[in-house]
Amino acid sequence: TLLKGVREILLTRRHWDEIEEDVSDLVWAILGQAVHKLAEEHDTTGQAETKFKWPVSQSHVSGIIDLYGDGVIEDYKTCSVWKVIYGDFTDWRKQGVIYAWLLRKHDIYISKLRFHALIKDWSSRDARYKKDYPPHSMWTWEYDVTTDDILWAERWLGDKIARIEAMLDMSDDELPQCSPEERWQSPTTYAAMKKGRKTALRVSETRADVEGIGDYVEERLGEARKCKDYCPVRDICKYG
Repeated sequence: TLLKGVREILLTRRHWDEIEEDVSDLVWAILGQAVHKLAEEHDTTGQAETKFKWPVSQSHVSGIIDLYGDGVIEDYKTCSVWKVIYGDFTDWRKQGVIYAWLLRKHDIYISKLRFHALIKDWSSRDARYKKDYPPHSMWTWEYDVTTDDILWAERWLGDKIARIEAMLDMSDDELPQCSPEERWQSPTTYAAMKKGRKTALRVSETRADVEGIGDYVEERLGEARKCKDYCPVRDICKYG
């Protein structure tokens, strides 16, 4: 939850009873729960589904860790193949490091994160013919936890909790807009196009970079993908 924007966190808390979800949108969430359940039942190498908490400012940070033991945190995920292709594991790293910080507070030292992901849209055909495509539908990502990571978590959590506590009495409209990263914001780009050709000659975030290259310039507006399709309070949030 703490990886989300403050606005999303507080609006979700305040309007929980008003949030509606289409059950068809929960298919992947059910799959994710099934993956967790199977892993929990069959992996006996450590402590599974254990909850820890620690005070920060006037609040508590808590987390349920899928599995830990022998200095390793194991976490089970479902993900898109594009996450693996792009190597976009920033959110996993932050979550894992915060778990490592939480365990460190209880005198349990973690040196490695290991995330096991079931790739929802994996294709055996693409695995055979495409370069840099994951070879199997299960993917494991590892990360070595350092002292600097633990210090980062301490600072980051202190700042995030302080921001949340400072905004508890703000009205919905007064809450700050989520950051571009939290909104999954893609930039507006400009494409140099040639008549009769479907693909761009060049694409840039700066219009001047592509002017004069083709027959015309096509503006491709960026969008906040989370606000558009994934945020639970998108119908309540003024920005959404």
